Amino acid sequence: MDRLLQSLRDWVWHQPGPPDAEALVLRRLPIAVGIFLASVAISGIFEALYFPERLPIFVLFFAAEVAVAVALHFTRDRLVGLGLLVPGVAGAVSTLLLLMIGYVIVTQADSRILAIAVVCVLMGMSLFLPWSMLGQGALVAAALVGFGANLWLNPGAGVFPAYQLFSVSAGAFLSLIGAHYVDMHRSAMQRESLLKDEAVFEARSLLHVASTLNSSLEADAVLERIVHSIRDTLSCDYGLILLWDDRRQVFRLAAGSTNRRDLLEEAREMDFGPDNFPVIKRLLTEEDLVELSAAYPPDPLTRAMLDHYRTRALLAATMVRGGRVVGLMAAGRSGDSSPFSAVHRRLMRGIAQQAAVALENTRLVADLRQADRLKSDFVSTVSHELRTPMNIILGYTDLLAEGAYGELRAEQREVIDRVRLNSTELLHLINAALDVNRLEAGRLPLDVEDISLSDLLAEVRREAETLPRTEGVQLHWHVNGTQSLCTDPRKLKIILRNLVGNALKFTERGSVTVSLAQPNPEGVELAVADTGIGIPPDELPHIFQMFRQVRSTAGRSGGVGLGLYIVDRFVRQLRGEIDVKSAPGKGTTFVIRLPQLGRSGPDA
Repeated sequence: MDRLLQSLRDWVWHQPGPPDAEALVLRRLPIAVGIFLASVAISGIFEALYFPERLPIFVLFFAAEVAVAVALHFTRDRLVGLGLLVPGVAGAVSTLLLLMIGYVIVTQADSRILAIAVVCVLMGMSLFLPWSMLGQGALVAAALVGFGANLWLNPGAGVFPAYQLFSVSAGAFLSLIGAHYVDMHRSAMQRESLLKDEAVFEARSLLHVASTLNSSLEADAVLERIVHSIRDTLSCDYGLILLWDDRRQVFRLAAGSTNRRDLLEEAREMDFGPDNFPVIKRLLTEEDLVELSAAYPPDPLTRAMLDHYRTRALLAATMVRGGRVVGLMAAGRSGDSSPFSAVHRRLMRGIAQQAAVALENTRLVADLRQADRLKSDFVSTVSHELRTPMNIILGYTDLLAEGAYGELRAEQREVIDRVRLNSTELLHLINAALDVNRLEAGRLPLDVEDISLSDLLAEVRREAETLPRTEGVQLHWHVNGTQSLCTDPRKLKIILRNLVGNALKFTERGSVTVSLAQPNPEGVELAVADTGIGIPPDELPHIFQMFRQVRSTAGRSGGVGLGLYIVDRFVRQLRGEIDVKSAPGKGTTFVIRLPQLGRSGPDA
């Protein structure tokens, strides 16, 4: 029975209109039938006024029309289920029209009024119901047969029967043409709407895939995201990524998403080469996207592969970067053998392009990380190797200065002092480079302890006395009280020594002052102020950047722009804040505020 109904649908009714024509008919049917019955009911009022003897017949025919409309209402869901809604509606509307014509035949009413009514019904239905020319043709045929029967059975009702038949035929023809063009317009609008919906769906899907792929720069994570995106976006049973192995000249399975882990593990051990798999050769030489069906495999090997992996439909695409195929993507269905849609094919190409870019980005990031590791190892090794000879140079320089190898003349002592000064600066530079390298590598964790701030400042003061300065520049210390602080003493000493050294270096006259604010149980506030050359306002936002030197200080001896960078990083590591105020020619003041830290402070 089902096969018979299917044959009936295919033979009797081929619906060329848009795919949602039935839904549109279902929505508009109550309005169209309602208007028809309302028009007939209104005409009944005129019949009662001018021809009261016809009223019983009118009521009988009107009741029949209402019965047809009610029957159509209650059977429409069944018609939808059978796929016969549109022909069923065409038959019901034709019946309503024939009942209207039958009333005129029985009552021998004026055929001219019937002609107007028939044309109105034909034109109205061509606009209301989207059943294309075939549905409208069924209604037109019923109208012409019924109206012709009226003229034949009732030749005396009205004048010029041939003219009336011509008028109705002309209206019928125009309704057919109208139905055709309305259907074309409706189909064009729907196709445009469908294309827009597909474009929006593609854009949203690809945007989602892009955001998913770009959320990680780890190669393994990106591969997993790609195969899950293939499976979810294309609604398939599995997604695979094959990457090209330059050494073996084959593709190897890099990632897969499927419920069949056994076949996935089996595929990981296989080499997929263009010489062994015709489909891969076809992808590399002829097309960038290939669709395969188990029903029509292109070759025996492909048939065997599809059968082995229980695949009914397969979509494969190349991943191209820089004009070179770097991998293959595949999406497969195990139960559904229907072809992939054009949208799915476009999505596959889009995902393949994004995947190639994402994998290239992960490769570049991996190369950068490797280069950074090599750089860090090089800097660390060189710094360590340089510190040993520099300490030896400073040791022998101190021995010479102390007269351990004989008394020095004035000019010799001046040379030794210069050697010591520049060697000390070079050692500080080496230590700064080593500290920066450790900071960038995250190898300088906090070592927090309770310290006496006055003792620590005394140590910094002793070290600062040996720092180079212009003759006549005074170094003042204003430290009151014996406040304790829970912090990393080594980092705090480096902060203060760098600030004091910077201040002495760029102060030609006047003084450098280190001061401690009043004790505060929540933390401390330290300030280093100088009367030096100052910093231009446009340079202030950049002074803590690595290798940044203020324009007005360029060419001065010492430093490569690491001191203040280390200060800023250490202050932030100690959960503190640093402020700077400066004016060209009036000096600079750095203020640091450090809180009390717990013994388990944060790492860098």
